[in-house]
Amino acid sequence: MQDSGRIHTIDALRGIALLGILMMNILWFGLPEKTVEDLGVRGEYSGPNFWSWWIIEAFFHGTMRGMFSMLFGASAVLILEKYAKHTGLDSAAEFYFRRLLVLFLFGLFNAYILLWSGDILFTYALAGMFIFPLYRLPVKRLLTIAGIVMALSCLQTTWLHHKPIRLKKAADAALAIDTSITPLTPAQKADIDAWKSFEMEQTLEHKRMTDQDQISRTQGDFMTFFFYSASVTYFLETDFVYNFFFLDAFTFMLIGIALYRLNILSGNRSVRFYLMLCLIGYLIGLPIYFITAANKLNGHFNPYLIALREPVSIHHFGRLGMTLGNIGLLNFLFKIPATSFLKKIMTPVGRMAFTNYLMQSLICTLIFSGFAFGIFNKLQRFELYYVVVIIWIFQIIFSHVWMRMFAIGPFEWLWRSATHWKWQKFERNNT
Repeated sequence: MQDSGRIHTIDALRGIALLGILMMNILWFGLPEKTVEDLGVRGEYSGPNFWSWWIIEAFFHGTMRGMFSMLFGASAVLILEKYAKHTGLDSAAEFYFRRLLVLFLFGLFNAYILLWSGDILFTYALAGMFIFPLYRLPVKRLLTIAGIVMALSCLQTTWLHHKPIRLKKAADAALAIDTSITPLTPAQKADIDAWKSFEMEQTLEHKRMTDQDQISRTQGDFMTFFFYSASVTYFLETDFVYNFFFLDAFTFMLIGIALYRLNILSGNRSVRFYLMLCLIGYLIGLPIYFITAANKLNGHFNPYLIALREPVSIHHFGRLGMTLGNIGLLNFLFKIPATSFLKKIMTPVGRMAFTNYLMQSLICTLIFSGFAFGIFNKLQRFELYYVVVIIWIFQIIFSHVWMRMFAIGPFEWLWRSATHWKWQKFERNNT
């Protein structure tokens, strides 16, 4: 299933992952942060808003990004092997790192010009640089390294999520001191203040006030929204990348390389294999996802109560299971005659994934920001998925029309031209 060096199954998977990512991103485009994170802010414990939250949280949370990361790793190997074969490893490495540097700049463009603070290109460029020394390792070593990093990431996530427990223990210890005998030290007073501050931040009143501030900034003029978005981007591309995004992307890229080497991502395994991969992946992932979602509900979205219910965070392993389940299911559907048309529909979307990703940022910024159409916070949670479907339909049609006329997507062409330092071919070769 290959044409001019392309693997259609990988393109189709990439297209589905790209469209699927919007199911998560649309929430952050269209609603304030605390409303997205806590159903209690708007009292969404019943009706379509509640069920849309359950569906996303229990089936899709992070899984499409996981698949996208795996495919990024597989694509890195395809590019390196292609150029190393013709120019040697040194030249291929130079080209590869130049390509990632351009991607890094596009990430900044997406974050600071298209104003999508949840940009992933920045992280992918960084993680992509770190997979280069490892991409030629045998599959067993790749999976071993990925497993070790994922285990460490789970420990790191557990440590971060258990911070409220540590805050309360420190505050309780300070409050237990008889101040008539022993005065509190500045550190002990700080421990009490930190816990009180945390408790205050978890009240619905405080969350609604925080959301209202975000609403006023997002619905303001261009410069108001720009400075707010830039501040969020700075946090996400520093603290959040270090604590979560980098290790997450790096791990899934390594797994993606291994899956490519095992001919799993390219669709070259049997129908039975993909069905078993689907079943095993979901048997691992679904229970973890349902438990995680239930803990959020039962803990009333309070990080302290949630942490008490989760001694160890194993969400990363659940996401891996769900992602593998999705890959198995999609490849199974691609091979069944009744549903094989899905691959044909999604292949052009995947070939233009870079353009479509940036297009999603542009479209959503214009739809929701105050300096354009300004419908931020004006749709309910479930209504945002009407917007998602409309964007999906548009991007599928646009991708098919564009790829009939041109050999490459517009931003793919710009990315390739900047990487090669010369203009690349744009037209289709009809000979």
